[in-house]
Amino acid sequence: MVFDFPYYLFTLLVLVPVVIILFVNFRRGLNDLKILSGQFRYSKIRNVYTVKNFLSGLFFTLFIIAMVFALGGIKWGEKIVQDKRTGYEIVLLMDDSKSMLVHDIEPSRLKKSVLIAKGVIDEIKNGMFGLVLFKGDAVENIPITDDPGSLKDTLDKIKTDWISSPGTNIERGLMKAYTVFSGNNNSNRLIILFSDGEEQTGDSVKYAKFLGKKAVPVICVALGTQKGGIIRLADGRTVKNSRGDNVVSQINRSLLENIARASGGVYIDVEHSADVLEKIKNEIEKVKLGDYGSGFRVVKRYRYGLLLIFAVFFLSLSVIIWKVPWQNTV
Repeated sequence: MVFDFPYYLFTLLVLVPVVIILFVNFRRGLNDLKILSGQFRYSKIRNVYTVKNFLSGLFFTLFIIAMVFALGGIKWGEKIVQDKRTGYEIVLLMDDSKSMLVHDIEPSRLKKSVLIAKGVIDEIKNGMFGLVLFKGDAVENIPITDDPGSLKDTLDKIKTDWISSPGTNIERGLMKAYTVFSGNNNSNRLIILFSDGEEQTGDSVKYAKFLGKKAVPVICVALGTQKGGIIRLADGRTVKNSRGDNVVSQINRSLLENIARASGGVYIDVEHSADVLEKIKNEIEKVKLGDYGSGFRVVKRYRYGLLLIFAVFFLSLSVIIWKVPWQNTV
């Protein structure tokens, strides 16, 4: 048993003065009855008067309790209802290539991506999220879900060895991200791309134009600096080129800007933006809300109607009890 408005239950405190008044009226009634009926008749009708007074007072008290419970929005029992969901479908598209290990963005490009992605999940309450990782190929890690807990757990565990394909192909990532959506054609879908823009293969801008025609904007979150940095692996080794020199990974801002522009999205540079999360949130909220499906949920049954019926019933009994003669007391 639960209440929508539990503060109404404090109204039950009115029962204290009500019971006192009923008791005082009962005592006065006995005295008046004794004066009006005389000693002989008083002894015959006193018991009937006492029982009627008690029952009338009891039913009036139950009337007050039922009314207070009804006002409190009482609910008990359960029922299954269809739940039509309105919000956003968002695919988090994470660059999982080794260049994301560079520390020119602290704590690293990849870890910063995870932190921002988790912040977006916390901020967008009416959204469903999916997760796609990409290198030379792309993998759907989490389908569209409204379970933020499992999504954030997966984000925390991301490593750059999850995908074995070499290189970086952002186009493959965008293609896979598009397939993750539920198939609903409402304009509530968008992709958030976390990358440094170092693409070795593919034509990501061409596919971004396709996404733009499908009303799927890409928010490009750019991670990295123009100076760049060396790629240091988990075991401490660095990535070297064919000449044995350390590979220096630099951000490709122009590519990410072009992807965002072609898709109708927006480019956000982490290095030069202090409020990245707020900018992403604002861009998401520009997208038209849509229905992303329906499901079923269990809810409590409202019972205030039943309580109102009980209230009327108890009030009627408290009045009728005085009208119905129980025995001949003349």
